Amino acid sequence: MEREEVKKILEECIKTIKAKGLVISLKYKKPNIYQFVSQFQSEHDLSCPMETMYWILNDIQKKPICKGYNKKCIKTLKFRHLHDGYSPSCKNCAISLPETQQKMKESLLKNHPLGFKDPAILQKRVETSRKKYGVDSPNQAESVKKKRKETKLEHWGKAGFAHPNIKKKRVDTAIEKYGVTHHTKLEEVQDKKRKTLQDKYGVDNIMLVPEVAKKVSRSWYENRPGYLEYVQKIVESKNLELVSDYKTSHAKITVKCKKCNNNFEILWNSFQQGGGVCPHCYPSSFGKSFQESEIAKLISNENIEVTRNRRDLISPYELDIVIESKKIAVEHCGLWCHSSGGEIPANMIKDKKYHLTKLEMCNNIGYRLITIFEDEWILYKRVVISRLLYSLDKSKSKKVAARNCVIRNLSFKEKSEFLLNFHLQGDKISKINLGIFYEDILLAVMTFSESVNLYFELERYCCHPDYRILGAASKLLVFFKRNYNWNTIISYADRRWSSGNLYNQLGFQLDSITEPNYWYWGPGIKGRSHRLKFRKDKLREFNSFKENLTEFQIMSLEKFAWIYDCGNLKYKMSK
Repeated sequence: MEREEVKKILEECIKTIKAKGLVISLKYKKPNIYQFVSQFQSEHDLSCPMETMYWILNDIQKKPICKGYNKKCIKTLKFRHLHDGYSPSCKNCAISLPETQQKMKESLLKNHPLGFKDPAILQKRVETSRKKYGVDSPNQAESVKKKRKETKLEHWGKAGFAHPNIKKKRVDTAIEKYGVTHHTKLEEVQDKKRKTLQDKYGVDNIMLVPEVAKKVSRSWYENRPGYLEYVQKIVESKNLELVSDYKTSHAKITVKCKKCNNNFEILWNSFQQGGGVCPHCYPSSFGKSFQESEIAKLISNENIEVTRNRRDLISPYELDIVIESKKIAVEHCGLWCHSSGGEIPANMIKDKKYHLTKLEMCNNIGYRLITIFEDEWILYKRVVISRLLYSLDKSKSKKVAARNCVIRNLSFKEKSEFLLNFHLQGDKISKINLGIFYEDILLAVMTFSESVNLYFELERYCCHPDYRILGAASKLLVFFKRNYNWNTIISYADRRWSSGNLYNQLGFQLDSITEPNYWYWGPGIKGRSHRLKFRKDKLREFNSFKENLTEFQIMSLEKFAWIYDCGNLKYKMSK
Protein backbone atom coordinates (compact mmCIF):
# COMPACT_ATOMS: atom_id res chain seq x y z
CA MET A 1 0.00 0.00 0.00
CA GLU A 2 1.34 3.44 -0.98
CA ARG A 3 1.55 6.55 1.20
CA GLU A 4 -0.73 8.58 -1.09
CA GLU A 5 -3.43 5.91 -0.95
CA VAL A 6 -3.26 5.82 2.86
CA LYS A 7 -3.42 9.62 2.95
CA LYS A 8 -6.70 9.67 0.99
CA ILE A 9 -8.28 7.06 3.27
CA LEU A 10 -7.18 9.01 6.41
CA GLU A 11 -8.62 12.24 4.99
CA GLU A 12 -12.00 10.53 4.60
CA CYS A 13 -11.81 9.00 8.08
CA ILE A 14 -11.16 12.27 9.94
CA LYS A 15 -14.30 13.76 8.39
CA THR A 16 -16.51 11.32 10.30
CA ILE A 17 -14.36 10.08 13.19
CA LYS A 18 -13.04 12.22 16.04
CA ALA A 19 -9.28 12.25 16.48
CA LYS A 20 -9.59 10.61 19.91
CA GLY A 21 -11.21 7.46 18.45
CA LEU A 22 -9.34 7.35 15.13
CA VAL A 23 -6.60 4.95 16.21
CA ILE A 24 -9.04 2.42 17.73
CA SER A 25 -11.25 2.64 14.63
CA LEU A 26 -8.34 1.93 12.30
CA LYS A 27 -7.10 -0.95 14.42
CA TYR A 28 -10.34 -2.90 14.18
CA LYS A 29 -12.06 -1.62 11.03
CA LYS A 30 -9.06 -0.95 8.74
CA PRO A 31 -6.23 -3.20 9.99
CA ASN A 32 -4.23 -2.79 6.79
CA ILE A 33 -4.14 1.01 7.29
CA TYR A 34 -3.33 0.57 10.99
CA GLN A 35 -0.43 -1.77 10.07
CA PHE A 36 0.92 0.79 7.57
CA VAL A 37 0.76 3.55 10.20
CA SER A 38 2.53 1.37 12.78
CA GLN A 39 5.31 0.46 10.36
CA PHE A 40 5.68 4.11 9.27
CA GLN A 41 5.92 5.18 12.94
CA SER A 42 8.69 2.68 13.61
CA GLU A 43 10.69 3.60 10.49
CA HIS A 44 10.66 7.32 11.27
CA ASP A 45 11.03 7.02 15.05
CA LEU A 46 7.83 8.96 15.78
CA SER A 47 6.28 9.32 19.22
CA CYS A 48 2.73 8.07 18.60
CA PRO A 49 0.20 7.04 15.89
CA MET A 50 -1.30 10.55 15.96
CA GLU A 51 2.03 12.12 15.02
CA THR A 52 2.46 9.46 12.33
CA MET A 53 -0.92 10.23 10.75
CA TYR A 54 -0.10 13.95 10.90
CA TRP A 55 3.06 13.24 8.89
CA ILE A 56 1.16 11.23 6.30
CA LEU A 57 -1.64 13.79 5.96
CA ASN A 58 0.77 16.76 5.62
CA ASP A 59 3.51 15.08 3.51
CA ILE A 60 6.17 15.69 6.17
CA GLN A 61 9.57 14.14 5.43
CA LYS A 62 11.56 14.93 8.59
CA LYS A 63 11.01 16.20 12.11
CA PRO A 64 10.60 19.99 12.15
CA ILE A 65 13.31 22.06 13.86
CA CYS A 66 12.57 24.93 16.21
CA LYS A 67 12.26 28.25 14.39
CA GLY A 68 11.76 30.31 17.49
CA TYR A 69 13.35 33.53 18.65
CA ASN A 70 16.79 31.94 19.04
CA LYS A 71 17.80 31.26 15.44
CA LYS A 72 20.67 29.02 16.49
CA CYS A 73 18.34 26.55 18.22
CA ILE A 74 18.41 23.11 16.60
CA LYS A 75 15.95 21.24 18.86
CA THR A 76 13.10 19.24 17.33
CA LEU A 77 9.60 20.48 18.09
CA LYS A 78 7.11 18.71 20.36
CA PHE A 79 4.02 17.16 18.72
CA ARG A 80 0.77 18.42 20.22
CA HIS A 81 -2.31 17.07 18.40
CA LEU A 82 -3.48 15.75 15.05
CA HIS A 83 -5.28 19.02 14.26
CA ASP A 84 -2.76 21.39 15.87
CA GLY A 85 0.43 19.71 14.69
CA TYR A 86 3.69 20.81 16.34
CA SER A 87 4.46 23.53 18.85
CA PRO A 88 5.66 26.76 17.16
CA SER A 89 8.94 26.60 19.11
CA CYS A 90 10.79 24.53 21.68
CA LYS A 91 10.24 25.09 25.41
CA ASN A 92 13.40 27.18 25.83
CA CYS A 93 12.64 29.49 22.90
CA ALA A 94 8.90 29.83 23.62
CA ILE A 95 9.44 32.36 26.39
CA SER A 96 11.42 34.60 24.02
CA LEU A 97 8.79 34.67 21.27
CA PRO A 98 7.26 38.18 20.78
CA GLU A 99 3.72 36.86 21.26
CA THR A 100 4.72 35.14 24.52
CA GLN A 101 6.44 38.29 25.73
CA GLN A 102 3.35 40.35 24.92
CA LYS A 103 1.07 37.92 26.75
CA MET A 104 3.33 37.97 29.82
CA LYS A 105 3.41 41.77 29.75
CA GLU A 106 -0.39 42.01 29.57
CA SER A 107 -0.77 39.54 32.45
CA LEU A 108 1.77 41.46 34.54
CA LEU A 109 0.10 44.84 33.98
CA LYS A 110 -3.31 43.35 34.73
CA ASN A 111 -2.21 42.32 38.24
CA HIS A 112 0.43 45.02 38.78
CA PRO A 113 -0.31 48.30 36.92
CA LEU A 114 3.19 49.61 37.76
CA GLY A 115 4.80 46.53 36.25
CA PHE A 116 8.16 45.46 37.69
CA LYS A 117 8.38 48.81 39.52
CA ASP A 118 5.53 47.80 41.79
CA PRO A 119 6.79 48.10 45.42
CA ALA A 120 5.41 44.65 46.25
CA ILE A 121 7.44 43.05 43.43
CA LEU A 122 10.58 44.99 44.34
CA GLN A 123 10.24 43.99 48.00
CA LYS A 124 9.64 40.36 47.06
CA ARG A 125 12.81 40.37 44.94
CA VAL A 126 14.88 41.71 47.81
CA GLU A 127 13.46 39.17 50.28
CA THR A 128 14.09 36.26 47.90
CA SER A 129 17.64 37.44 47.21
CA ARG A 130 18.42 37.87 50.91
CA LYS A 131 17.07 34.42 51.66
CA LYS A 132 19.04 32.76 48.86
CA TYR A 133 22.27 34.80 48.71
CA GLY A 134 22.34 36.97 51.84
CA VAL A 135 22.40 40.23 49.83
CA ASP A 136 19.77 42.54 48.32
CA SER A 137 20.53 41.52 44.73
CA PRO A 138 22.02 38.32 43.22
CA ASN A 139 24.50 40.48 41.31
CA GLN A 140 26.06 41.45 44.65
CA ALA A 141 26.70 37.83 45.65
CA GLU A 142 30.33 36.68 45.37
CA SER A 143 29.24 33.25 44.12
CA VAL A 144 27.30 34.84 41.25
CA LYS A 145 30.19 37.16 40.39
CA LYS A 146 32.58 34.21 40.36
CA LYS A 147 30.26 32.11 38.21
CA ARG A 148 29.77 34.96 35.74
CA LYS A 149 33.52 35.47 35.48
CA GLU A 150 34.16 31.74 34.94
CA THR A 151 31.45 31.50 32.28
CA LYS A 152 32.78 34.52 30.43
CA LEU A 153 36.31 33.11 30.52
CA GLU A 154 35.09 29.70 29.34
CA HIS A 155 33.18 31.07 26.37
CA TRP A 156 35.25 34.08 25.31
CA GLY A 157 38.73 33.70 26.81
CA LYS A 158 40.71 36.67 28.12
CA ALA A 159 39.07 39.10 25.69
CA GLY A 160 35.72 38.68 27.46
CA PHE A 161 32.81 40.70 26.10
CA ALA A 162 35.25 42.80 24.07
CA HIS A 163 35.91 39.84 21.80
CA PRO A 164 35.39 40.52 18.05
CA ASN A 165 32.77 37.75 17.78
CA ILE A 166 30.54 39.46 20.35
CA LYS A 167 31.01 42.87 18.75
CA LYS A 168 30.12 41.41 15.35
CA LYS A 169 27.04 39.71 16.80
CA ARG A 170 25.87 43.00 18.33
CA VAL A 171 26.25 44.78 14.99
CA ASP A 172 24.52 41.98 13.05
CA THR A 173 21.59 41.93 15.50
CA ALA A 174 21.22 45.73 15.36
CA ILE A 175 21.23 45.70 11.54
CA GLU A 176 18.64 42.91 11.47
CA LYS A 177 16.33 44.61 13.99
CA TYR A 178 16.84 48.30 13.22
CA GLY A 179 18.69 48.55 9.90
CA VAL A 180 21.64 50.37 11.53
CA THR A 181 24.81 49.17 13.28
CA HIS A 182 23.59 50.46 16.66
CA HIS A 183 20.14 51.41 17.91
CA THR A 184 21.40 54.85 19.01
CA LYS A 185 21.85 55.73 15.32
CA LEU A 186 18.08 55.58 14.74
CA GLU A 187 16.64 59.02 14.01
CA GLU A 188 13.84 58.58 16.56
CA VAL A 189 16.38 57.68 19.26
CA GLN A 190 18.49 60.72 18.37
CA ASP A 191 15.42 62.96 18.48
CA LYS A 192 14.36 61.59 21.88
CA LYS A 193 17.90 62.07 23.21
CA ARG A 194 18.01 65.69 22.02
CA LYS A 195 14.55 66.42 23.44
CA THR A 196 15.51 64.99 26.85
CA LEU A 197 18.73 67.05 26.92
CA GLN A 198 16.87 70.20 25.88
CA ASP A 199 14.20 69.68 28.56
CA LYS A 200 16.74 68.94 31.29
CA TYR A 201 19.78 71.09 30.41
CA GLY A 202 18.77 73.33 27.50
CA VAL A 203 21.47 71.90 25.16
CA ASP A 204 21.68 69.24 22.42
CA ASN A 205 24.99 67.75 23.60
CA ILE A 206 25.54 66.61 27.19
CA MET A 207 29.21 67.61 27.00
CA LEU A 208 28.15 71.26 26.63
CA VAL A 209 27.04 71.19 30.28
CA PRO A 210 30.13 72.47 32.20
CA GLU A 211 29.68 70.35 35.33
CA VAL A 212 29.14 67.20 33.24
CA ALA A 213 32.13 67.90 30.99
CA LYS A 214 34.30 68.37 34.08
CA LYS A 215 33.07 65.14 35.64
CA VAL A 216 33.42 63.01 32.51
CA SER A 217 37.17 62.65 32.05
CA ARG A 218 39.04 60.63 29.47
CA SER A 219 40.69 58.89 32.40
CA TRP A 220 37.71 56.53 32.68
CA TYR A 221 39.20 54.21 30.09
CA GLU A 222 42.84 54.98 30.86
CA ASN A 223 42.29 53.25 34.20
CA ARG A 224 40.90 50.00 32.81
CA PRO A 225 42.59 46.87 34.25
CA GLY A 226 43.96 45.96 30.82
CA TYR A 227 45.57 49.37 30.40
CA LEU A 228 47.04 49.36 33.90
CA GLU A 229 48.58 45.98 33.08
CA TYR A 230 50.07 47.54 29.95
CA VAL A 231 51.50 50.43 32.01
CA GLN A 232 53.13 47.90 34.34
CA LYS A 233 54.68 46.00 31.40
CA ILE A 234 56.10 49.19 29.84
CA VAL A 235 57.74 50.11 33.14
CA GLU A 236 59.16 46.61 33.64
CA SER A 237 60.47 46.56 30.05
CA LYS A 238 62.93 49.30 31.07
CA ASN A 239 64.17 47.36 34.10
CA LEU A 240 62.17 49.62 36.42
CA GLU A 241 59.57 49.09 39.12
CA LEU A 242 56.40 51.19 39.48
CA VAL A 243 56.42 52.64 43.00
CA SER A 244 53.45 55.03 42.86
CA ASP A 245 49.97 54.47 41.45
CA TYR A 246 49.27 55.37 37.83
CA LYS A 247 46.56 58.05 37.64
CA THR A 248 46.41 59.70 34.21
CA SER A 249 48.75 60.29 31.30
CA HIS A 250 49.32 63.87 32.49
CA ALA A 251 50.28 62.96 36.06
CA LYS A 252 53.71 62.00 37.37
CA ILE A 253 54.67 58.47 38.31
CA THR A 254 57.46 57.38 40.62
CA VAL A 255 59.64 54.49 39.43
CA LYS A 256 62.52 52.60 40.98
CA CYS A 257 65.58 51.44 39.03
CA LYS A 258 66.19 47.73 39.66
CA LYS A 259 69.90 48.18 38.93
CA CYS A 260 70.80 50.90 41.46
CA ASN A 261 67.58 51.15 43.56
CA ASN A 262 67.33 54.84 42.72
CA ASN A 263 63.81 56.40 42.69
CA PHE A 264 62.88 59.17 40.27
CA GLU A 265 59.70 60.91 39.05
CA ILE A 266 58.55 61.45 35.46
CA LEU A 267 55.34 62.40 33.64
CA TRP A 268 53.68 59.31 32.18
CA ASN A 269 53.40 61.04 28.78
CA SER A 270 57.14 61.69 28.82
CA PHE A 271 57.82 58.12 29.96
CA GLN A 272 55.74 56.73 27.11
CA GLN A 273 57.40 59.07 24.64
CA GLY A 274 60.85 57.55 25.15
CA GLY A 275 61.83 58.86 28.59
CA GLY A 276 61.95 56.82 31.77
CA VAL A 277 65.63 55.85 31.72
CA CYS A 278 67.35 55.96 35.10
CA PRO A 279 69.33 59.25 35.17
CA HIS A 280 71.85 57.69 37.57
CA CYS A 281 72.68 54.58 35.54
CA TYR A 282 72.18 56.10 32.10
CA PRO A 283 72.95 59.82 32.29
CA SER A 284 72.71 59.93 28.48
CA SER A 285 71.21 57.30 26.19
CA PHE A 286 73.16 58.53 23.13
CA GLY A 287 70.16 57.83 20.87
CA LYS A 288 69.84 54.20 21.97
CA SER A 289 66.68 53.08 23.74
CA PHE A 290 66.74 50.59 26.59
CA GLN A 291 64.71 48.03 24.59
CA GLU A 292 67.00 48.41 21.60
CA SER A 293 69.99 47.69 23.84
CA GLU A 294 68.19 44.61 25.20
CA ILE A 295 67.74 43.26 21.67
CA ALA A 296 71.38 43.93 20.77
CA LYS A 297 72.53 42.18 23.95
CA LEU A 298 70.28 39.19 23.21
CA ILE A 299 71.93 38.76 19.81
CA SER A 300 75.47 39.34 21.15
CA ASN A 301 74.92 36.65 23.78
CA GLU A 302 74.58 34.15 20.91
CA ASN A 303 78.22 34.91 19.91
CA ILE A 304 77.03 36.97 16.97
CA GLU A 305 78.83 40.24 16.27
CA VAL A 306 76.56 43.26 15.97
CA THR A 307 77.16 46.91 15.08
CA ARG A 308 74.87 49.72 16.23
CA ASN A 309 73.38 52.83 14.65
CA ARG A 310 74.83 52.33 11.17
CA ARG A 311 74.25 55.10 8.60
CA ASP A 312 76.58 53.84 5.87
CA LEU A 313 74.42 51.02 4.46
CA ILE A 314 71.22 52.82 3.43
CA SER A 315 72.26 56.46 3.80
CA PRO A 316 70.83 58.83 4.89
CA TYR A 317 68.75 56.39 6.99
CA GLU A 318 70.05 54.74 10.15
CA LEU A 319 69.85 51.05 11.03
CA ASP A 320 69.66 50.28 14.77
CA ILE A 321 71.33 46.86 14.74
CA VAL A 322 73.29 45.30 11.88
CA ILE A 323 74.48 41.67 11.73
CA GLU A 324 76.85 41.57 8.77
CA SER A 325 77.58 37.85 9.06
CA LYS A 326 73.89 37.03 8.52
CA LYS A 327 73.06 39.95 6.20
CA ILE A 328 70.28 40.89 8.63
CA ALA A 329 69.39 44.27 10.13
CA VAL A 330 67.00 44.86 13.05
CA GLU A 331 64.98 48.01 13.69
CA HIS A 332 63.41 48.71 17.08
CA CYS A 333 60.66 51.29 16.54
CA GLY A 334 59.59 53.23 19.60
CA LEU A 335 55.98 54.28 19.02
CA TRP A 336 56.63 57.92 19.89
CA CYS A 337 59.64 58.31 17.59
CA HIS A 338 58.16 56.53 14.56
CA SER A 339 54.58 57.84 14.35
CA SER A 340 52.41 60.62 12.98
CA GLY A 341 49.54 62.67 14.41
CA GLY A 342 48.55 63.26 18.02
CA GLU A 343 51.14 65.31 19.89
CA ILE A 344 54.10 64.17 17.76
CA PRO A 345 56.28 67.23 16.94
CA ALA A 346 56.34 68.16 13.25
CA ASN A 347 60.10 67.47 12.95
CA MET A 348 59.61 63.89 14.22
CA ILE A 349 56.64 62.83 12.06
CA LYS A 350 57.33 59.77 9.90
CA ASP A 351 55.59 59.58 6.52
CA LYS A 352 53.55 56.66 5.24
CA LYS A 353 56.45 54.92 3.48
CA TYR A 354 59.23 55.57 5.99
CA HIS A 355 59.49 51.99 7.24
CA LEU A 356 58.80 50.53 3.79
CA THR A 357 61.56 52.63 2.23
CA LYS A 358 64.13 51.32 4.73
CA LEU A 359 62.95 47.76 4.09
CA GLU A 360 63.26 48.08 0.31
CA MET A 361 66.65 49.79 0.52
CA CYS A 362 67.93 46.91 2.68
CA ASN A 363 66.56 44.36 0.22
CA ASN A 364 68.33 46.17 -2.63
CA ILE A 365 71.73 45.63 -0.97
CA GLY A 366 71.00 42.00 -0.07
CA TYR A 367 69.98 42.54 3.55
CA ARG A 368 66.84 41.37 5.32
CA LEU A 369 65.32 43.98 7.62
CA ILE A 370 63.27 42.89 10.65
CA THR A 371 61.17 45.75 12.05
CA ILE A 372 60.02 45.36 15.67
CA PHE A 373 57.49 47.74 17.16
CA GLU A 374 57.97 48.79 20.79
CA ASP A 375 54.68 47.24 22.02
CA GLU A 376 55.63 43.85 20.54
CA TRP A 377 58.80 43.75 22.63
CA ILE A 378 56.85 44.80 25.73
CA LEU A 379 53.78 42.56 25.35
CA TYR A 380 55.15 39.61 23.37
CA LYS A 381 58.84 39.52 24.29
CA ARG A 382 58.86 35.73 24.51
CA VAL A 383 57.44 35.41 20.97
CA VAL A 384 59.73 38.09 19.52
CA ILE A 385 62.83 36.43 21.02
CA SER A 386 61.78 33.06 19.59
CA ARG A 387 61.27 34.51 16.10
CA LEU A 388 64.50 36.50 16.21
CA LEU A 389 66.59 33.50 17.24
CA TYR A 390 64.94 31.39 14.53
CA SER A 391 65.84 34.02 11.91
CA LEU A 392 69.45 33.93 13.16
CA ASP A 393 69.60 30.10 13.09
CA LYS A 394 69.98 30.11 16.88
CA SER A 395 66.59 28.73 17.84
CA LYS A 396 66.43 27.08 21.27
CA SER A 397 62.93 25.72 20.73
CA LYS A 398 62.35 21.99 21.12
CA LYS A 399 62.08 20.26 17.74
CA VAL A 400 59.02 18.11 17.09
CA ALA A 401 58.15 16.39 13.79
CA ALA A 402 54.62 17.08 12.55
CA ARG A 403 54.26 13.39 11.58
CA ASN A 404 54.23 12.61 15.31
CA CYS A 405 51.40 15.06 15.95
CA VAL A 406 47.63 14.91 15.52
CA ILE A 407 45.25 17.57 14.20
CA ARG A 408 42.00 18.50 15.95
CA ASN A 409 39.32 21.12 15.47
CA LEU A 410 39.68 23.69 18.24
CA SER A 411 37.01 25.23 20.42
CA PHE A 412 36.61 28.99 20.32
CA LYS A 413 38.27 29.31 23.73
CA GLU A 414 41.30 27.16 22.78
CA LYS A 415 41.90 29.09 19.58
CA SER A 416 41.36 32.50 21.12
CA GLU A 417 43.66 31.99 24.12
CA PHE A 418 46.47 30.53 21.98
CA LEU A 419 46.41 33.44 19.52
CA LEU A 420 46.14 36.07 22.25
CA ASN A 421 49.23 34.60 23.90
CA PHE A 422 51.42 33.76 20.91
CA HIS A 423 50.39 35.72 17.79
CA LEU A 424 51.78 39.25 17.46
CA GLN A 425 48.43 40.50 16.09
CA GLY A 426 46.32 38.61 18.62
CA ASP A 427 42.99 36.92 17.92
CA LYS A 428 40.69 37.34 14.93
CA ILE A 429 37.25 36.07 13.95
CA SER A 430 37.46 32.79 12.04
CA LYS A 431 35.14 30.01 10.90
CA ILE A 432 37.54 27.05 10.92
CA ASN A 433 40.09 26.62 13.72
CA LEU A 434 42.64 23.82 13.44
CA GLY A 435 45.24 22.87 16.05
CA ILE A 436 48.16 20.48 15.97
CA PHE A 437 48.83 18.53 19.18
CA TYR A 438 51.84 16.66 20.48
CA GLU A 439 51.21 14.53 23.58
CA ASP A 440 48.00 16.55 24.20
CA ILE A 441 49.91 19.85 24.12
CA LEU A 442 48.63 22.42 21.60
CA LEU A 443 51.68 23.47 19.58
CA ALA A 444 50.33 25.32 16.53
CA VAL A 445 47.12 26.91 15.28
CA MET A 446 45.86 27.69 11.78
CA THR A 447 42.55 29.49 11.25
CA PHE A 448 40.41 30.23 8.19
CA SER A 449 37.50 32.56 7.44
CA GLU A 450 35.13 32.23 4.47
CA SER A 451 33.57 35.01 2.40
CA VAL A 452 31.60 33.74 -0.64
CA ASN A 453 31.81 30.96 -3.24
CA LEU A 454 34.21 28.84 -1.14
CA TYR A 455 36.70 31.74 -1.04
CA PHE A 456 38.76 31.35 2.15
CA GLU A 457 41.38 33.45 3.89
CA LEU A 458 44.09 31.86 6.00
CA GLU A 459 43.77 34.39 8.84
CA ARG A 460 46.28 33.20 11.43
CA TYR A 461 49.10 30.71 11.69
CA CYS A 462 51.35 30.60 14.71
CA CYS A 463 53.35 28.16 16.80
CA HIS A 464 54.14 27.82 20.48
CA PRO A 465 57.40 29.77 21.00
CA ASP A 466 58.94 26.91 23.00
CA TYR A 467 58.54 24.41 20.14
CA ARG A 468 59.67 24.17 16.54
CA ILE A 469 57.24 21.88 14.72
CA LEU A 470 58.81 20.65 11.49
CA GLY A 471 56.16 20.48 8.76
CA ALA A 472 53.29 21.80 10.91
CA ALA A 473 52.05 24.44 8.44
CA SER A 474 52.04 21.96 5.57
CA LYS A 475 50.21 19.31 7.59
CA LEU A 476 47.54 21.76 8.77
CA LEU A 477 46.96 23.17 5.27
CA VAL A 478 46.73 19.69 3.70
CA PHE A 479 44.20 18.72 6.40
CA PHE A 480 42.08 21.76 5.53
CA LYS A 481 42.24 21.08 1.78
CA ARG A 482 41.22 17.43 2.23
CA ASN A 483 38.40 17.98 4.70
CA TYR A 484 36.73 21.19 3.50
CA ASN A 485 35.31 22.34 0.17
CA TRP A 486 37.28 25.30 -1.19
CA ASN A 487 38.04 27.04 -4.46
CA THR A 488 40.51 29.74 -3.43
CA ILE A 489 42.69 30.45 -0.40
CA ILE A 490 44.38 33.80 0.18
CA SER A 491 46.67 34.97 2.97
CA TYR A 492 48.82 37.94 3.90
CA ALA A 493 52.44 37.96 5.07
CA ASP A 494 53.56 40.91 7.24
CA ARG A 495 56.63 42.35 5.48
CA ARG A 496 58.08 43.56 8.79
CA TRP A 497 58.64 39.92 9.75
CA SER A 498 58.27 37.78 6.65
CA SER A 499 59.67 37.59 3.14
CA GLY A 500 57.08 34.98 2.15
CA ASN A 501 59.29 31.87 2.17
CA LEU A 502 56.74 29.77 4.07
CA TYR A 503 53.97 30.58 1.60
CA ASN A 504 56.22 29.66 -1.33
CA GLN A 505 56.97 26.30 0.33
CA LEU A 506 53.23 25.66 0.84
CA GLY A 507 52.46 26.20 -2.84
CA PHE A 508 50.98 29.71 -2.72
CA GLN A 509 51.63 32.21 -5.50
CA LEU A 510 52.41 35.89 -4.87
CA ASP A 511 49.30 37.81 -5.98
CA SER A 512 50.10 41.42 -5.04
CA ILE A 513 51.90 43.70 -2.58
CA THR A 514 49.73 45.98 -0.43
CA GLU A 515 50.44 49.54 0.63
CA PRO A 516 51.61 50.20 4.22
CA ASN A 517 48.85 49.90 6.81
CA TYR A 518 48.55 51.98 9.98
CA TRP A 519 47.81 51.32 13.64
CA TYR A 520 46.63 53.73 16.34
CA TRP A 521 48.10 54.10 19.81
CA GLY A 522 47.41 56.52 22.63
CA PRO A 523 45.24 56.98 25.75
CA GLY A 524 43.63 53.74 26.86
CA ILE A 525 45.03 51.57 24.04
CA LYS A 526 47.07 48.57 25.08
CA GLY A 527 49.92 48.64 22.57
CA ARG A 528 48.53 49.36 19.09
CA SER A 529 45.01 48.99 17.73
CA HIS A 530 44.09 48.41 14.07
CA ARG A 531 42.73 51.37 12.11
CA LEU A 532 39.43 49.57 11.30
CA LYS A 533 38.37 50.01 14.94
CA PHE A 534 38.57 53.79 14.45
CA ARG A 535 36.75 54.41 11.19
CA LYS A 536 35.11 57.82 11.09
CA ASP A 537 31.62 56.36 11.58
CA LYS A 538 32.82 54.95 14.92
CA LEU A 539 34.21 58.26 16.24
CA ARG A 540 30.92 60.07 16.88
CA GLU A 541 31.25 59.65 20.65
CA PHE A 542 34.51 61.63 20.72
CA ASN A 543 34.29 65.23 21.91
CA SER A 544 36.25 66.44 18.87
CA PHE A 545 33.97 64.78 16.29
CA LYS A 546 32.74 67.00 13.48
CA GLU A 547 31.39 65.90 10.10
CA ASN A 548 33.80 68.17 8.20
CA LEU A 549 36.88 66.67 9.91
CA THR A 550 38.74 63.59 8.63
CA GLU A 551 39.45 60.47 10.68
CA PHE A 552 43.10 61.56 11.13
CA GLN A 553 42.10 65.07 12.25
CA ILE A 554 39.64 63.75 14.85
CA MET A 555 42.13 61.19 16.20
CA SER A 556 44.87 63.83 16.43
CA LEU A 557 42.59 66.17 18.38
CA GLU A 558 41.88 63.26 20.74
CA LYS A 559 45.67 62.83 21.32
CA PHE A 560 45.98 59.56 19.37
CA ALA A 561 48.92 58.95 17.03
CA TRP A 562 49.36 56.34 14.30
CA ILE A 563 52.30 54.31 13.04
CA TYR A 564 52.70 52.77 9.58
CA ASP A 565 53.98 49.26 8.91
CA CYS A 566 55.71 47.97 5.76
CA GLY A 567 52.63 46.59 4.00
CA ASN A 568 51.83 42.94 3.27
CA LEU A 569 52.57 40.32 0.64
CA LYS A 570 49.26 38.90 -0.60
CA TYR A 571 49.42 35.21 -1.53
CA LYS A 572 46.84 33.15 -3.38
CA MET A 573 46.16 29.46 -4.03
CA SER A 574 43.46 28.11 -6.37
CA LYS A 575 42.30 24.61 -7.23
